[in-house]
Amino acid sequence: MAHFFSAIHFKPLSISKSLAVRQANADLIGQLIKIRGMVTRISEVRPAVKVAAYTCSMCGVEIFQEVLQALKHFLIRFLR
Repeated sequence: MAHFFSAIHFKPLSISKSLAVRQANADLIGQLIKIRGMVTRISEVRPAVKVAAYTCSMCGVEIFQEVLQALKHFLIRFLR
């Protein structure tokens, strides 16, 4: 199984005010913020397939297919 990691950046400690999780909103997208809270439960993150891409190994043609809700769970299990 392949694992894909994106870069993680950390902001050094500063005097900036930390936010409660519920205070984080869409206005803060793209900014580094400090959040305070307590982890009470964890679960596996499942990928959400929205578009499936198929590539022909002979000619390289790519086909994209929008994935319907009923097909998502099948593709996720099949691709594991």
